[in-house]
Amino acid sequence: DAWVIASRAATDEIKAVLRETLDELPGLYRDVLRSFYLDGLSREETARKYDRLPNTITHQLKRGVALWRAAIDRRHGGGSFERWFGAS
Repeated sequence: DAWVIASRAATDEIKAVLRETLDELPGLYRDVLRSFYLDGLSREETARKYDRLPNTITHQLKRGVALWRAAIDRRHGGGSFERWFGAS
């Protein structure tokens, strides 16, 4: 997954941007994204942690990543994610 690769390979500056923009997201998405991408929990583990169905977590991750990318682009200009990580 692009986010996992990016978070492992990113410079300290980019990691700071990822954390700061994650903190701007609504709690529903922020908590699930943090557990999955930063804490390394699986979808099933994240679902158990928040007492949700794995399919719900999948949808929250998808929507959360879209919000996260938008937050990065708002803060650092459109297309920042693509420039930094080479992904679309």
